[in-house]
Amino acid sequence: MSIREHLESSESFVIQGWRSDLKGRPMWTKENRGRYDRSRLRYPSDLTDEEWTLVEPLIAPAKRGGNKRTVDLREVVNGLMYVSTGCQWRAIPKDLPPRSTVHDYFDLWAWDGTLDRIHHALYVHVVSWPTENPARAPPSSTVKASRARKKMLWGKRRDSCKIVASINLQLTELRMQKPHDNSKASPAAFMQDNTLIAVIELSLSNWLVAGLIPGVSREPLKKLEPNPEDLLKLLHGWRNEAIKAGRPITRIAVAYETGRDSFWLARWLRERGIDAHVIHATSVAVSREHRRAKTDRLDTAMLKRGFLGWLRGERGHCTVAIVPTMQEEDAKRPHREREGLVHEQTRVVNRMKSALIQFGVRNFNPKLRKARVKLETVRTPGGKSLPPNTIAALRRDMERLKIIKEQIKAIEQARLQQFEQKPEALANRMVYLLVRVYGLGWETVCRS
Repeated sequence: MSIREHLESSESFVIQGWRSDLKGRPMWTKENRGRYDRSRLRYPSDLTDEEWTLVEPLIAPAKRGGNKRTVDLREVVNGLMYVSTGCQWRAIPKDLPPRSTVHDYFDLWAWDGTLDRIHHALYVHVVSWPTENPARAPPSSTVKASRARKKMLWGKRRDSCKIVASINLQLTELRMQKPHDNSKASPAAFMQDNTLIAVIELSLSNWLVAGLIPGVSREPLKKLEPNPEDLLKLLHGWRNEAIKAGRPITRIAVAYETGRDSFWLARWLRERGIDAHVIHATSVAVSREHRRAKTDRLDTAMLKRGFLGWLRGERGHCTVAIVPTMQEEDAKRPHREREGLVHEQTRVVNRMKSALIQFGVRNFNPKLRKARVKLETVRTPGGKSLPPNTIAALRRDMERLKIIKEQIKAIEQARLQQFEQKPEALANRMVYLLVRVYGLGWETVCRS
């Protein structure tokens, strides 16, 4: 379905929904047609007086001091609306403010949340309109903003600083709506007085656990054996300590960095009611000094600061990984194993080529099927055969290369059989969609 068809279907949905609310009363009356007529405007994207009365109170006034604001903010909004129709920044008409001015205000309002406030206010206005004005159709601004309950008037900024129109069927039930990026900031409300926070520095021999207990001034630091039962017992002890201090604990949030232990500990803790998360190790900010102290105690303090920022919903502190199920993690094993075998194959071939180049041999391909047989006939530029130890090493590498190729082929065949046997699986459906629609290769899709 094209964007135009999508818009028309969503708009007809709104019209039909409004008719049912008005008990069959037609929406397009003569009065409403005059209100919705935009042919008298300079551009169809311009705001009417009625629309501007809704938007104007939501824009922050100019700061005190300095030069007075000389830009007409209504014209700036008209410029943003014009760009949201799909044109480029440099295509803004001359009778609107300069593109630099419009773009600067777009950056400012996107940064301070003005665009989000405007969109939310229009959405609330649309939702509450039938109860507040049951006998009158909504103004064109709200119809435009409420096509299927949500339309982002300003679009969404991308890295290329362009405005892209985003049309959604519903606020939270869109079929292909981009979800909230939970990896950058926590979507759940953070109640610090009722949340026990713990971070773990995992190692092969022991675990170092640091905590923040509500109502307790000290910040405990405990070293444990790598045993999840001992960890759970420690967390419950800290929870009882907070309860004795008069702070009932409703949430225990635990985090640790990605590494050798992978996600098994997070799954184990979640099964027992602990809100466990895994933080990308490269997303935690570290000191840029050339020489800095690095201990497990300092690492836990750094991890605690980043995890607290993520819990508060602040971006830029750290990035949290999605914890997969055991089946999802096992499904990635063939792709990762094949990728490792391909790297090993490249190393073996490069090693054989480097051994041949040491004696000046450049016209022999060790990857050929009959390379092992022809190895005795290889001659150096001086007309001599290769040394016996070199020939033996090359033969061993060729045997190793043969085994690696067989393993790669076996993995690829098993993977195709799995796709054919379970095509209805979610991961397999996504692979088929990417291969058929976007024309990507199997390896690119499986690796992604």
